Amino acid sequence: MADEDWEDSIKPGIAVVIWFGISIAMIVMGAVYKDDCPNQPYIPMYLIVAGVTRVLIFGLTPMKFFYKKVTYIIQNALGLFAIGWLITGCIWVFPIFNAFTNNCGIAVYLFTFSILIIELFFFTLMALGLIVILYKVYAEAMRNRSDGVEIPS
Repeated sequence: MADEDWEDSIKPGIAVVIWFGISIAMIVMGAVYKDDCPNQPYIPMYLIVAGVTRVLIFGLTPMKFFYKKVTYIIQNALGLFAIGWLITGCIWVFPIFNAFTNNCGIAVYLFTFSILIIELFFFTLMALGLIVILYKVYAEAMRNRSDGVEIPS
């Protein structure tokens, strides 16, 4: 029983450490290859800003113990910015897919391309999860309504 509790508590921590490491790698890749993509010079900038945004989001987590509301507001604002920046990154990276080999460093381009695909995959999973939750809440409300349970307004 105690082993299962430990495993359940360590798994999210491992995911955070991995994603934090990827965020640092994004900053480093963007800085190292900042002049290596003449076809789309914004790709290294995308990596640097996206990496810094994620590091800030993770770095603010300990502040929740002291300034819960302020930290919540700042992290959500950074999260919304990260979603907008993800869309911007997609606009900058995906259109040059066929031309990247000659005009953009292959390492920085494929790294950025992979990060965007992974983030879009997880964003889609979260959106689908939200849709399922909303559907279940709606179905439960309709079931309560048909059972004659009054829903306070």
